[in-house]
Amino acid sequence: MRLIDLTGKRFGRLTVLEKVKEPYRNVRWICRCDCGSIKTYDGNALKSGNTKSCGCFRIENAKLLYSGLRQKNKALYGIWWSMRQRCNNKNSKSYHNYGGRGIAVCDEWNASFDNFYYWAYDNGYEDGLQIDRINNDGNYSPDNCRWVDREVQANNKRNVKLYKIDGQEKSLPQWCREYNASYYTVRQRVLKLGWDIKDALITPSQRKR
Repeated sequence: MRLIDLTGKRFGRLTVLEKVKEPYRNVRWICRCDCGSIKTYDGNALKSGNTKSCGCFRIENAKLLYSGLRQKNKALYGIWWSMRQRCNNKNSKSYHNYGGRGIAVCDEWNASFDNFYYWAYDNGYEDGLQIDRINNDGNYSPDNCRWVDREVQANNKRNVKLYKIDGQEKSLPQWCREYNASYYTVRQRVLKLGWDIKDALITPSQRKR
């Protein structure tokens, strides 16, 4: 078959400079990319359209997507950035409670904000919600994370004490809201005076005459 000379022709961002002289099974061509990179490419890949740049086009598209997602939801990007900081950055003030305890961000999220972004919106993310680990000793990963409001997240912290009434465990603020009781009064009775939690909730306050 007669060789078609591709010298001077453009394929996407690639301009063919000359044919490679070394013998190859397939004819290869030396090309210059618009970004300045010079590499050799298979002639069939050029003519089929499978190869259009040195790889810079894909990288630029990825950067645009990353930037676009970041601008679209700065709050979500902040959650992703903070999550990685407290698990990966030993200089972070929160590192000792996360990375220092062996808690990590899964490879999928750690490597790409895009992956985290799409998981978030597929799993109920809305503005104002916080990411929460179901198992407080587990990693940040799709199978161990959910979106919750600040109250639920606060009650899932390790240092929050839970009180049991009729088989249910809740924090002190939660029980106070449920029984419509004064948090200050109940807290004093339970923590200072040693009252039973249910007695502290249902006993009316005595007003001074």
